[in-house]
Amino acid sequence: MDAANFPGRVAVMGGGSWATALAKLLMSNCRRLSWYMRRDDRIEEFRRLGHNPAYLTDVNFDIDRIDFSSDINAVCANADTLLLVMPSPYFKDHVDKINVDISGKYVVSAVKGIVPDTNELVTDYMQRRFGVAAERSLVISGPCHAEEVALDRPSYLTIGCSDMAVAEAFAKVIVGKHTHAITSSDVNGIEYAAVLKNVYAIAAGITHGMKTGDNFSAILISNAIREMERFVDAVCPRPRQICDSVYLGDLLVTAYSRFSRNHNFGAMIGKGYSVKAARMEMERRILRHKMHLRHQRFCGCDDAYSRCCLQCAVPRSSRAKGFQQYGTALRLTHGRRTRQPDTIPPGFAGNGPRSAAAGGLGGRPAVFRRRTDGLVAFQARLCRFRADDRPAQGCPRHTCPRL
Repeated sequence: MDAANFPGRVAVMGGGSWATALAKLLMSNCRRLSWYMRRDDRIEEFRRLGHNPAYLTDVNFDIDRIDFSSDINAVCANADTLLLVMPSPYFKDHVDKINVDISGKYVVSAVKGIVPDTNELVTDYMQRRFGVAAERSLVISGPCHAEEVALDRPSYLTIGCSDMAVAEAFAKVIVGKHTHAITSSDVNGIEYAAVLKNVYAIAAGITHGMKTGDNFSAILISNAIREMERFVDAVCPRPRQICDSVYLGDLLVTAYSRFSRNHNFGAMIGKGYSVKAARMEMERRILRHKMHLRHQRFCGCDDAYSRCCLQCAVPRSSRAKGFQQYGTALRLTHGRRTRQPDTIPPGFAGNGPRSAAAGGLGGRPAVFRRRTDGLVAFQARLCRFRADDRPAQGCPRHTCPRL
């Protein structure tokens, strides 16, 4: 495809939160979209619900304008522009499955990391592995959390390409009412900055976990941006302003934001977790979040995710009658069960197996503490439906922990 018809048909390669956020932006300016996802069951659920079942579930899509597929080669063959949005640890596992010729296509990298094993930049790997020309390689970066894009918060992206006309053309399809885009020709500098800011964000999280205070965090970040400038100038020397949003802005939002996984990962290490334990906990939190989303779809609860499970487990219709009328509450305090209700509110079963009176599975509400590598995790197992709110299959047990 020539530059005059760029970007043509765009294919989103990935199914995470960042891929969903970028797909939302593209849907505002593209008539149709191809979307590659690894799992067929995730695709079917996406089509049924009208939104991503696992990430950014508040963002709805016009399914009739999206062509889903789990065949990466079919998606690449039918697309003119490939938007790579896979997590960097799994990048090679996906792209190495491509066996069709993509040398004549445009490749846009939104992967803020390096290629595992080879330690190459994504654009360098695509040029070496698939023969994609440098003028057809683009990058997307900048201080832009996927969660805030979903909330229509003002966001600023930077599109990098050695051909500025191509960068300007892609910027036009990514902008929206709340999203702005600027262009740059510093492709490698943007990619290196995106890699380094992840390291600095982990260090900022460690200091946060150690409770060293805001003063030391400010010193750390100010030294980090100077080190980033020296490194990027050494590996790809060219005129640049390190204070631009794609460098300093991306570093700040990754180092300080509560949405930053790198910051949260570092905070666990600062609190005493080993690296292995911190990774396990991050994976557990992601799984826990998916379980909560499944719970929301199942019972229609719209409470905030950080609420106590006891509040979101009982339907609203029975919450006031159940807990306010009976005057009992189950509180989570330092992982201890402070009070067991003397009278079980409507919708909860007894101690034995399935209780006909309550119409649910057995087990009184219980809060227990589980210690894993120094972690005190709160969990509440609740039978959350009254007889008239329960689906035909019966009330399933679930775990909807409190963060």
